[in-house]
Parts: sequence; C-alpha cells; structure tokens
Amino acid sequence: MDPFLVEFGTYYERIKTPVSLDRLRNSINDKDLNNEIAILNHKILCGKYVQEEGEDYLVMDGGRKISIANSSSGQQETLPLAIILGRIAFLKPQIGGSSIYIEEPEAHIFPAAQRDMIELIATVYNSRKDNLQFLLTTHSPYILTAFNNLLQAGILAINASEEKIKNISCYVPVSRFLDPNELTVYSLSDGYCQSILDSETGLIDTNIIDEVSNELAIQFDQLLDIEP
Repeated sequence: MDPFLVEFGTYYERIKTPVSLDRLRNSINDKDLNNEIAILNHKILCGKYVQEEGEDYLVMDGGRKISIANSSSGQQETLPLAIILGRIAFLKPQIGGSSIYIEEPEAHIFPAAQRDMIELIATVYNSRKDNLQFLLTTHSPYILTAFNNLLQAGILAINASEEKIKNISCYVPVSRFLDPNELTVYSLSDGYCQSILDSETGLIDTNIIDEVSNELAIQFDQLLDIEP
C-alpha cells in the first residue's frame, strides 16, 4: 500500500474528532480565521461535520443528519481534505516548512464546491505563507478560473488604497487574495511542460482555460450550420 496514503489516513483518523479540532482552534486567538474556515467547510460539504459515538455524520441545513457512509461521493471525497486543511491553518510552523500535495481537488464535486475548495486552500496558505506551500494537479477549468479570480483580487490590491481594498473585499475576502509572484502554473501536454501564467497580466492564460469550451462551441456552430 502506498505509504503516503497510509500516512494521510492515519493522520486524518487521529485529528478528525470534533474535540481535537475544537481544542486546536480554541488555542489560536483568531476568531475570524476560525469562522472563515468553518463557513468554507460548510459550503464545500453542504453541511456541518459531527461525530457521535464514534460515527461520522453531516448535519444538513434544516437539521437532517446523514451518515458519511450514506453521503455523496463528493462529500466522502472532500471531508478528509477539508478537515485536514482546517487543522493545518492552526498548527505551529514546522522547521523547514511544510509541503501539501493535493491531486485533483475537483474530484466528484460541483463547480461551486471546486471554487470553495480553492478559496479554502488560499485562506489556509495565506494564514501560514512563510512556512507552507501547496502543489496541486488538476484537469478542471473551474479550478483554474477560481485561481484567476483570487489572483485578480491580489493584483488589484497591490499598492491600493484602503477604500479600494474594501471595495475588492466585497467580492473576495482579503484573506483569499493571491499574490501572482507566489504562484506558478504549468500545463503538461504531449510530453511537454510550459508555464501558462501570462507575464503581462499575472493571470492564468484564459486560452488554456477556455480551450475545451471553445472546441465545444465550434462543434455546436458547425451542427447549427447543417440544414435540417
């Protein structure tokens, strides 16, 4: 069995209990970060994680409680990641820093939840950016678009007035702004690796993001051109 998977599973089982999570969060005097992570986790999971008598549940809006075993594949996939990300934000910095590898965070979840997952990752990163790095792989244009929105917020905030930052934060909270100098994005295709960050705009190349959508649109237009 892959040793990384064993480590991930063991770590998750050790820290997932609400008592452990609450103790850790209460040890850090940052209520805003606590609340933001809780809100994002709720949005990603479409409910609140609870544990009763050793069993894992999600409490949905309206109070309905669902066993994790009976929840959707997306909820089962994202629950461990959401919990571990929430814990990482409050851990003491490690000597030499920490690297977090996440493969396809979009797996089995809707586009809105993909956006929320990226915003959670950005929030956690910004809380410990001097001691933490993330490495992600993805096939999702929604993931790239979510990153672009946070990058654009960060770009607009450079040397901005307090009033302008306040306006930006109406759409993207300050805790999720991303600095384009702290992000690299590469495309792997046909055995080649190339950067897809535009050197002028600081954003991910929209041609890469929209490539498949454009192909589908062209195909649809070609079909429309055929007389019935």
